[in-house]
Amino acid sequence: MSVTVVVSFKVKPSLVNEFIDLLQSHQSSMIQAGAKNVTLFTTPDRANKVFEIETWDSVDDHKEYVRMISESPELEKFNGYLVEPYKVSYLEEVSRLDAF
Repeated sequence: MSVTVVVSFKVKPSLVNEFIDLLQSHQSSMIQAGAKNVTLFTTPDRANKVFEIETWDSVDDHKEYVRMISESPELEKFNGYLVEPYKVSYLEEVSRLDAF
């Protein structure tokens, strides 16, 4: 069973668009590392909240990816966009109903 990962970012208001571009540039490396899909969301007014919704085979797979990128010198640049540390939530689907 797969796991949904929700990563929430509170970004410096003047850097939201640049931060979204940065996240988009890393989506393909996440797929190569094992993510099944990666989607970015922001609020309709494009305020300073950005959400990344990811699907992985397991929590451990996601944590391994995070461990790998945490060793990258680019992480310091990434953190420079944020007002506060990002937050990660792991979710398992318990029910779903789709419209036909």
